[in-house]
Amino acid sequence: MTPDDPSDPAALSLWLSHRDAAQIVERAIDAPRSVRFAIVHGMSKNDLRIWDIETGRQIIGFDPEDGAGEEWTPQPGRPGVTE
Repeated sequence: MTPDDPSDPAALSLWLSHRDAAQIVERAIDAPRSVRFAIVHGMSKNDLRIWDIETGRQIIGFDPEDGAGEEWTPQPGRPGVTE
């Protein structure tokens, strides 16, 4: 598991990769002046996501490239592991 991977199975739905985090910040900075302000969900294109990311795509053009998938492998000593 790399530092950019989720370490808890519950995190698969809300995970945001470093690359997608940089993209959403860049898109927010470069948003048209007509946007003025907006609240968008910043998460990667996760299979199990619980929030809609379409608003971010429509308003600022946020199009995440990464996704956490649906599988998580428990690792002893890591958060989220119950034995």
